Amino acid sequence: MLVLGPVSAKNKKKAHHDEDTAAQTQPATSPQPDQHDAAAPTPTPTPTPTPTPAPRVSLDHVIEQVERHYKARVVRIDKSEDDGRLIYVLRLLSDQGRVWTVKVDSETGKEI
Repeated sequence: MLVLGPVSAKNKKKAHHDEDTAAQTQPATSPQPDQHDAAAPTPTPTPTPTPTPAPRVSLDHVIEQVERHYKARVVRIDKSEDDGRLIYVLRLLSDQGRVWTVKVDSETGKEI
């Protein structure tokens, strides 16, 4: 505390009272354990997902093959996975309005 000029008894009493009040309003702090004392938990390794194998048959080839077979055009393409194998899911629409959903194995090029 910084006091300028002579200190009167009244000011001493007020300063002493302020210090007591401040001490009473301060929350009691408990000592914090040192972080280095506790053993750090060992992180559990996260499993690495099995990568989907690269297709042996190109999507362009599958589209040509399916459009020729069904005499329709591909209007939607999705990819899914079945037992770790990449599957092409194609939606076809014919000129007559007929719709097909065809699944093709990307490794063999065969319809499932």
